[in-house]
Amino acid sequence: MRYPRLVQRLFIVASHRAKLEALIAQVGDVRIEFETVSPQHLDKLAPDMLHQGLVLIAKHMPTMSLQQLCQWSHKKEMPATVLLLDQVQDPQNLGACFRSAAAFGVDAIIIPERNSVGLTPTVIKVASGACALVPLIKVTNLVRAIQTLQQHDFWAYATSEFADKTIESASFDRSVAWVMGGEGRGVRPLVAKRCDAYYSIPVSSAFTTLNVATAAGICLQHTFSAHRRFTSS
Repeated sequence: MRYPRLVQRLFIVASHRAKLEALIAQVGDVRIEFETVSPQHLDKLAPDMLHQGLVLIAKHMPTMSLQQLCQWSHKKEMPATVLLLDQVQDPQNLGACFRSAAAFGVDAIIIPERNSVGLTPTVIKVASGACALVPLIKVTNLVRAIQTLQQHDFWAYATSEFADKTIESASFDRSVAWVMGGEGRGVRPLVAKRCDAYYSIPVSSAFTTLNVATAAGICLQHTFSAHRRFTSS
């Protein structure tokens, strides 16, 4: 459990206790109260959601400042990875990005304060718990955020289907900030100009366009694997 201090209480359906023994052990270690309840009780706590026998009540979703992220990146054994989303407005896409970010060890998602979807109920539902694992950072200016990350040894990579190089040729010997564009317009020119390199994702010639959530998942998985190889070598 990455942020136990944010957890207020955990509710578990009795029939799922055996499957969740490892999680219950973690809860005991960090002294989080949990309660065994009926499925009907969870249905009331999380109406219209697929809760899978477990509901966690948190004070708020994890967040941090950009400066805290940069300081944290220097303390990690493995290079850090962050995802910057340039004016993504579809909650389904943001929720799916959170799921990929959680699965592939992303340290934070960064979005601009304006013209971007935030943590709406739909985003939280689509994320299926990933919002509680990956901090969200809101910044006033995405270009300045990229500059700050670069000052702390991040490479900033933007994606474009028109880029000459593919993600296989990217260097992953340091921390990486993937910059993904919003629906329709992609990465804005001023934001793209600030990036260190542009890469495309190899796809079939029959269909070349990926949405932001799918592209993010591919790039994050590739980075995760590359960072693991780099750290173990």
